[in-house]
Order: sequence, then structure tokens, then C-alpha cells
Amino acid sequence: MEKVKVLDCTVRDGGLMNRWMFDDGFVRSLVAATRASGVSYMELGYRASTEFFHPSEYGKWRFCDDEVLNEFWGQKDDRTVLTVMIDVGRSNPADLGPADRSLVGAVRVACYAPQIDEAVEATRILADLGYETFVNVMAVSEADPQALDRALATVARHSPARAVSVVDSYGNLTPDRTRVLVRRYLAALGGKEVGFHGHNNLQLALANSLAAVEAGATFLDASLAGMGRGAGNTPLELLLPQVGIPLERLAPLFSLLETDIPLLQKELRWGYQVPYIVAGLANHHPREAMDLMDRGLGAVSSGYFGRAATAQA
Repeated sequence: MEKVKVLDCTVRDGGLMNRWMFDDGFVRSLVAATRASGVSYMELGYRASTEFFHPSEYGKWRFCDDEVLNEFWGQKDDRTVLTVMIDVGRSNPADLGPADRSLVGAVRVACYAPQIDEAVEATRILADLGYETFVNVMAVSEADPQALDRALATVARHSPARAVSVVDSYGNLTPDRTRVLVRRYLAALGGKEVGFHGHNNLQLALANSLAAVEAGATFLDASLAGMGRGAGNTPLELLLPQVGIPLERLAPLFSLLETDIPLLQKELRWGYQVPYIVAGLANHHPREAMDLMDRGLGAVSSGYFGRAATAQA
């Protein structure tokens, strides 16, 4: 466990539920609490292009402009690396500018397996600018095996990325399947590291994260109270003690769990909800389940359960 590095993606992934429109006070408190806890990386949001996302419709963490990061992060330190994510096709990696002029230390490039060539090119541009890079291959539970093998081989041969994450976008994985995938990634990546990003549709995100470590993963994603799209992610406050962080260092995080999180959870309703359970069991993208939640509809009464069961059969 001493080799494991935890990345907090609370704001980045949680922002998928509210268009990254978080209260400034909450983000400041979260940054302070996360950095004090011993988390190795903190992913504060996306660096997206305004060509695709209009600033009037999205909060500041969709864009993570340098002036915003300067205001909320303060000084660089050696304990926690400020991280942002870019989506292939929705960002220009060169827009980040040189790393020595930015507080950002690491950039994660998110893509689907067929987009791997663009992702690799993005990591090369970013590495030339001085950033540590990572690749997240999304929706691995439905990825075509041949496309996934090609993606991993391409990263191994051509990308400077430090690690590639197994991303359980649909919350469908089990511990056994997680172990198999992590070992497959390690075998294909030629010495690069492997990470794991779990979604909690089946309440297995923590178990899957620990299974990933057993199989050799060294990077784990988590978010406070599991905040994230749909069913949410691995709960940060449960994962950190498992990787050896003393409980006393977590007091600021637990304070936020008691003060800010209940109101956010009432508003955003991520976590254990029937439509998200059905989506995870059926290996579906959460978009339809999220739409049902937004409209106050049930999985059974709306017909979603029947469609999901039929598709799975």
C-alpha cells in the first residue's frame, strides 16, 4: 500500500452533476482538507475549450483557467500535485502553456479506445510542455477487446504517459474482473503503471479499488462521499485509511462530510439510487438513469428496468 497514490477527483467528477457550479467556499475548504490529508494528486476539473462549452452555462471548474487556479490553490508543494483532465476532441492540449508557468503539474487525457491515437498525441504535446501525463481509457466494461489491446499497445510504444487507468465508467465491474483487467493492462503496457477509477453503481467501488491494488495498480481515484456522476465514485474518506493515512489527518474531510456534503447530496442526488443500480447491472451508460433522476421517474415505472433487462438478456 505504501506505493499507492490516491487522486481526489471530487470537483472534476462531481461537477458532472451540477455543471461545475460549486460554491467557492466549499472548493477552498476541500482543497485545504485534501492537501492536508496526504492525497497525492487533486484533480480540480477539466481544461475544456470554450469552443465546445460556453462559460455562461458552466462553472469555472469546467475550464480551470490559470488565474482561477492561482486564486484557489496558492503555492505549489511537493505533497499534492494539482491535476486537470482534458477530453480528446474537446480541448487543445497546447492551450495549457509551459508547465513552469502553471500551478498544474499533471494532466490526465480521457478517451475511448478508438480515440487512442489522438490521446497519445495529446500526451506527447503535454509532456513536451513539461507536464506529467496519464491516460484514462473510458467505459472499459464495454470496450471491444481488440480495440482495447491496440490502445494499450499504442500507449506502451508511443506515449510518455506514466500510467493508464482502468475506468469503470458504467459501474459494472466486480473485484475479480477488476483484477483481470489490471493484470491485462500491466502485461500490455511495458513497465508503465496502472490506475483504477471506480463507479459505485453496485456498491463495489471500494472493493474494486482494493482488488486493483492486489493486482498491481498503483493509482486510485476517489472523491469525498463518493461524489460523482450518477452513482458516484470510490469514497475518499473510506479509501484513505486503507492505504495507510492516519485517521487524525482526515478530520478536515470529515468536517466537510458533516457540514457541506449533506446539502450537496440532497441537491445532486448521486449515490445509491435505483436507476443507477439498474444501469450498473445492465452495463449501461448512466445518461438515461440520470435523466430519470432529473425527471423524478423510477426505473420500473418508466420502463427503463424492462428495457435494461431485455438488452442484457
